[in-house]
This record gives sequence, C-alpha cells and structure tokens, in this order.
Amino acid sequence: MDRIALHADLLSYSEARRRLLTMGIVMSDVPIESAVSLPLPTNRWSIPGYAVFAGPALRIPGEAPIQAAPDRWWVYGARGGHLLIYALQAVQSFVPGELFSDVTLNNSSRTIDEMREDLAVLDRLMDGLVPAFFAGAAGELDRRRAVSETLSLVIPSQLTPRYRALVPDFFAWLEA
Repeated sequence: MDRIALHADLLSYSEARRRLLTMGIVMSDVPIESAVSLPLPTNRWSIPGYAVFAGPALRIPGEAPIQAAPDRWWVYGARGGHLLIYALQAVQSFVPGELFSDVTLNNSSRTIDEMREDLAVLDRLMDGLVPAFFAGAAGELDRRRAVSETLSLVIPSQLTPRYRALVPDFFAWLEA
C-alpha cells in the first residue's frame, strides 16, 4: 500500500490552520496581545502534528511591530487535532539552551489582500505536500521549492530562526 495513502486521515494544512484559530488552548491560555505563529507540520515528537509558538507582541499603529521571544509552544495532532504538547518556554523550551531576543519586524509593503492571498497559496501548496512529509516520502521537488518561497513571503525573516528551531525536521525535508 502507498505510504502516502496511509496518511489520508490526517488533517490537511488548511484545516490545521483553520483549527488553530478556535483551539481552546489559544482561547484560554494564550494572552490576547500575543502573536501566534503559523502551524507547521512536524514528526519531531514521533506523532504527526502541527507545531506552533506564541509570544508577546507590541503593535502600535504607524510603527513597526515588536515581537518578544516565544513564551509558549504547543503541538496538536495531525490526526484529530487534539493537543499533544503544551509548554511554557521557561519550563520546557522547544530548543534547550536557545535564547531568542525581541525583534522589530519590518513593515510589510504588501497589502492585507496580498497577504491573505499569500496564505491561500500556502494553504493550497501545503495541502498537496504535507501528506508526503508525514509519510516520509520525498514529495515533489518543485512543490517543496514553491512552499519554501511562499514561506519566505509569509514569515518575516526575523522570525525564521524561531520556526526553524521549532520544526527543524520539516525545514530539512523541504530543503533536501
């Protein structure tokens, strides 16, 4: 049987991103002023899941946003979307010994509509690629490159090290 077919019961990326917005943990434990990362797929904790981090953010109209180091992170299962891990960074770091500093994000020259379209493109690309990642298959090289390019559009460059630290397995797979 095809390894990718074995993973047909997993949440698509677009569904995982939608679920993140209504997760109980986000509603109850993540402060409203926090910036929440995009979910990214990972097999790092031996169960297919989507990993997320969040941290305080200062947003003042007309000024570049400032994002503090992540103060919490979690993983929810790709099967069913149930919470697998939730940790405060001070208790259990997703990268022991790594200290992230506050970063000032560049003001994007992209409009809100353009940013929404970028996320829609990411959803479509990831929906076609994530099953191969979870299955341990190579996936299409062109699609992996397109996902990398789209991630560079939707993730501010100052935050890329945080994403790479959270899901190194996914980035290594994308770049293989």
